[in-house]
Amino acid sequence: TKYLKIYIFAVSYVTLMVSVEGTTCNGRGQADILSAKVYKEANMIKCKTALDERAQKAFTKNFKIYSIIATVIGALGIVAYIVTSLLVNSSFLDILLVFSLPFAFGVVYLFMINKTTKKTVASELVNEYEFDNDFFTVTSYKHSEQVGTIKVFYKEIYKIKEKNNYIFLYINRVNAYIVDTENLSKEDITLLRAILKINIKS
Repeated sequence: TKYLKIYIFAVSYVTLMVSVEGTTCNGRGQADILSAKVYKEANMIKCKTALDERAQKAFTKNFKIYSIIATVIGALGIVAYIVTSLLVNSSFLDILLVFSLPFAFGVVYLFMINKTTKKTVASELVNEYEFDNDFFTVTSYKHSEQVGTIKVFYKEIYKIKEKNNYIFLYINRVNAYIVDTENLSKEDITLLRAILKINIKS
């Protein structure tokens, strides 16, 4: 019986040490997630985002690049069709007219992006975010006057992207909540990332 107790104690100790070592090997990321779980119990991370031109440029940058590429490719195809049709008389050249589609798409999309950007900037809205356990709250202000509030559950988020001091919380392929992290401390940014990682599988 004595040796059996010693054996059980030894096995338990080894198992505990392996568990601790495994947690240590996971590094900073695991620690951040654990810290976020503790942090979530007692606090909410709050931040404000002005929906100004800077925020809109960061959000629409990739959309604009894709639109410009489509426009350029379409324009080159159309020019090639015009030049070639002047030199060669063949109905097969009509296939080049397919380039009018990306050209039209690019032009229209660029127009829509610019129009939406100007409209959003003109609204002069500021969104205040509060990140809680299972959801975050967005309260909109215009000239310090509250104009609306909405609760968004993390399960409703389609995907997350981060660039240029912004975190974009997409609710679909096109629309996203823009979170400005510029005025957050490094600790809060790390914890916010961990909270989002816990709750959102993107």
